[in-house]
Amino acid sequence: MRVVGVMADEVTLSLSSPEDTDALGFALGEAIDDPLVIGLVGEMGSGKTTLVRGIARGLGVSGVVNSPTYTLLQRYEGRMSLNHLDAWMEAREREVLADGAHELLGQDGVSVVEWADRVEDWLPPERLEVQLVVTGVNERRAVVRWLTDVGAAGPSRALEAMCRWVVPESGDEG
Repeated sequence: MRVVGVMADEVTLSLSSPEDTDALGFALGEAIDDPLVIGLVGEMGSGKTTLVRGIARGLGVSGVVNSPTYTLLQRYEGRMSLNHLDAWMEAREREVLADGAHELLGQDGVSVVEWADRVEDWLPPERLEVQLVVTGVNERRAVVRWLTDVGAAGPSRALEAMCRWVVPESGDEG
C-alpha cells in the first residue's frame, strides 16, 4: 500500500493486492470508535467486499463476512456492530431502506453500504466514502474521503486516525 496523495478531507492510496485492500479496511475498522456510515463506490470486482472484510476484522468481528447481495443486509457483532448493506440490487435495497434499515445508518455501530452511489439519497450527508478504482489485475486506487454538509465539522476521527496509520512515510505500509 502506497500513499499517492493527502488532502485535509481525503487520502488517495495505491493498493497492489487484495491483501492491501484488506489492510486498508483493517486500518479503518481499528480507527473507528463512533457510529459511522461508510459508502463504498466501485465497479464489480473492485474489492468492496474485501475492504468490508478488513473493516470487520478491525472492528473485532470474527467469522466469515460475505457480500449481502441477495440477503441485502448482514449484521455482525464485534467491539462495535457492523451493518453490511449491498445496494447492487438497487430496487430491493431501496425497499429494505424504506422498511426501516435506514434507521441503522449512523445510529447503531458502523454501517457499510456497497454500491452507495445507487442509494445516495438515503445516506446521511456526513459519512466516509471509499471509491475503489481498478487500475490493473490486482491493483486498485482507493480514494478515502470525508463527506459532510457545508459548514459542518472537519473529517471524521476514523479518517484522521487512518491517515496517521498510513501516512507517516509514503512508501511504508502501516
